[in-house]
Amino acid sequence: MDARTPWFGSQVKLLKGRDNIMRRSVSALVLLLFLSSTLSGCLSSNDTMTNDGEDDSGKTPSRGGGFFCIEHDGLERCWEKHVPENLDPDVPVPLVVDVHGYSSTSSTHKDLSGFNEIANSEGAIVVYPNGVLGKNLPTDLIENQAWNAGWCCAHASRDNIDDVGFITKIIEFTIEEENIDTNRIYASGWSNGCAMVQRLAMEMSHVFAATGCMSHYLVTDYVDDYSPIPVMEVHGFLDNVVLYETSLLSLPWAEEMWTNPESVDTGAIENMHEWASYNQCTGSMETFETNEFYMIQGFDECENDAIVRLMTIFAAQHNPYANDNADGTPGTQGLVKSSEVVWDFLIQHAKEDAVEN
Repeated sequence: MDARTPWFGSQVKLLKGRDNIMRRSVSALVLLLFLSSTLSGCLSSNDTMTNDGEDDSGKTPSRGGGFFCIEHDGLERCWEKHVPENLDPDVPVPLVVDVHGYSSTSSTHKDLSGFNEIANSEGAIVVYPNGVLGKNLPTDLIENQAWNAGWCCAHASRDNIDDVGFITKIIEFTIEEENIDTNRIYASGWSNGCAMVQRLAMEMSHVFAATGCMSHYLVTDYVDDYSPIPVMEVHGFLDNVVLYETSLLSLPWAEEMWTNPESVDTGAIENMHEWASYNQCTGSMETFETNEFYMIQGFDECENDAIVRLMTIFAAQHNPYANDNADGTPGTQGLVKSSEVVWDFLIQHAKEDAVEN
């Protein structure tokens, strides 16, 4: 018997107890509100960002991999770049922007997502931006990195941090320094980072060929100059942080949404249908793949061939990656290699193809 079977069995038991989990949602929200008061708070433009556990002497952008920093919008903003050693400098390669989750860092996230390994085997460059440090509430004891994805999350949203502009700068620097195929620029990320990726998809559709991310939803408004691009979201059915049914538990990080029904209505299925509407998809939702571990659903007949996909991992919680997170949040133990599924989705699409169609 496969040594990983006990993990899957235990998760199936959790799946059977889903109704009990939902009955405890209100209690979980109260507990999360309490925890957020002790764990998260505010950032002024005069604060200096540091990167715990990393070399925070970041050098100015240059060719090759490394840790880099610039000043943007009055703040020091940093990121990591991974360039595989075996790349032919004369051949343009895809670029992936991989965005960490709330309270994480670029160095932690690159170990979680495994996109370095994908880049090494497939021939791509990956950049890992860092969010801005701050506190969710004035009473918080520690600072965490967050992203301004719209109404989430925390200080980054409240202080209207220009994360879209920062990531735009990273892409511009990388294109200047490396031989990037500008028709194949993609974005991925986790949790708050996934919400940020979907904001990038909405506001930078002229840049990104496709996006695919894990465990969050679009939490910003539609923009008039959006041009449909392919979008994929991966979500654990047992997610106890960003619920599969609703974004309710994100509310402690977005007080302005406490009375907004939109914050409660959005879930994985609703998010997929919302993107299908924005991408002018016709026809009914289809199921494209089903096995014992996950199901992939979505829409195929869309403007610009901007297909929409939702991958539901039945026994996954908030971390749908193959790897466990550094904080102990369990992944799928390798049973589902979601980053590879996302990569296979992304690499199908290029800007030049959309133009031709």
